[in-house]
Amino acid sequence: MSESANRVEEETRALETSLDVPTNSDLPVKEESIPESGEGGDASETAEVEQEAQEAQKAIPEVEIRRSLFQPDLARMERIVGRDGAAEKKERSAKRGPKLLSNFEASQVAIKASFENFIPEIKIGNHTAVNAHANPAATYLARIHAQIHRQWADGYLMYLDTREPMSSPLQDPDLHTKLEYVIDANSGEVEKVNIVETSGNSAYDAAAITISFAAGPHRAPPADVVSPNGKVYVHWNFWRNQKQCGIFGAEVFLLDKDG
Repeated sequence: MSESANRVEEETRALETSLDVPTNSDLPVKEESIPESGEGGDASETAEVEQEAQEAQKAIPEVEIRRSLFQPDLARMERIVGRDGAAEKKERSAKRGPKLLSNFEASQVAIKASFENFIPEIKIGNHTAVNAHANPAATYLARIHAQIHRQWADGYLMYLDTREPMSSPLQDPDLHTKLEYVIDANSGEVEKVNIVETSGNSAYDAAAITISFAAGPHRAPPADVVSPNGKVYVHWNFWRNQKQCGIFGAEVFLLDKDG
């Protein structure tokens, strides 16, 4: 056997091991040596061996990989890997589907509750305002703003600017809604989003509410902004103009123990 043939055989065995491809003894393919060019041989016997190999190829997909080591076919390899990748993706989606559906249904319930509840939990006489522009509250709000801004200013508002017709009510620069967040201090989850001030446009309000829920969970809050009931109460503004969702409009409250 020539040196090049030995090298090919060694590389083949190494790749078979890495790909976990069946060896000759594992395959129901009749092993025959095909004469090399210039050494003669029976053409009919060669054709028979090739036919058997083709039949084995149809029965066992892995053979296709092995044959490609000698006759590389990128299209064939891509087809095999792509088929396996699609199957794996489908399997992952099947496992994730129920969870995504559950999350979607839960978010729809939460958004509906926000529209039905126009009574914020922070009312006159039941709270103490926290200085939102001084630490540690300012740092906490800055982190919340980073989550909101990415989806509101860089996402929703940009979408309206580039896709929504100028005649659309959503292009009104005076649109503004104020929402109340009730955040669980332990988990960081946004438990409730109440409408404090509506924009008068349900689609606009719904977008703000959806993004408010999606922005969570948030990092652990400082003790100074946590109410006695273990919740954090924040009011956040959503503007259609250049103010967008600026942190300068945020407010933090401590709900009284009996609030």
